[in-house]
Amino acid sequence: VITAIMEFAKIRAVAKLCATGKAGKEAVQSLLSPARVAAIQSFRKAIWVAPLPVLERLAEALVSPPLALAARRALLDTLVEVAHVQNKCRLRVRALCFTRLVPGEVGRRVVVRFDFRCPRRHGLLQPIRGVPAAYRMRSGTDDLMLSCSHCSRDQIEEDQMMLHCPRFGCCYDLCLTCAEVLATHRQKMAPVATSSMGGKK
Repeated sequence: VITAIMEFAKIRAVAKLCATGKAGKEAVQSLLSPARVAAIQSFRKAIWVAPLPVLERLAEALVSPPLALAARRALLDTLVEVAHVQNKCRLRVRALCFTRLVPGEVGRRVVVRFDFRCPRRHGLLQPIRGVPAAYRMRSGTDDLMLSCSHCSRDQIEEDQMMLHCPRFGCCYDLCLTCAEVLATHRQKMAPVATSSMGGKK
């Protein structure tokens, strides 16, 4: 029953069950051990501050075995809810928690991922490397110099990766340094209206 509650009603129903009496509290404690509760609290403090490896270790501690699959999914959804509540830049970035299979590893690995949004409300930014295909088609060349739409740093097309708005004509590009600022809430990110596409090198 407790697993079904966590599957369909998330953590709020579990909290209510805990308050119904001794039996309800014992049922919750059988699933949410002090270590798991501590992991949720630590994740709440660390999200939007700590680096990804730290967040993934906290998430892994929360859903470590033994735990039913439904409860594991519900607890990861709970972390997503926690991240949403703590998020000060909801229009620009969101945090997701899920599991995925990794070749060569036993079981599924817990992953924390940040998705970044275009400030012009065009949807998610896409991670790419090099000059976007739309820019090459429009200009007839790939010999272009791009600048970050937020910090104006040049030559971000030479970075290991950048974030690009796929909406035709938007030309919003974000460097990874500015993306990290968003993911750690170090400063507010205001929309920038200028094009990021410079001239030929």
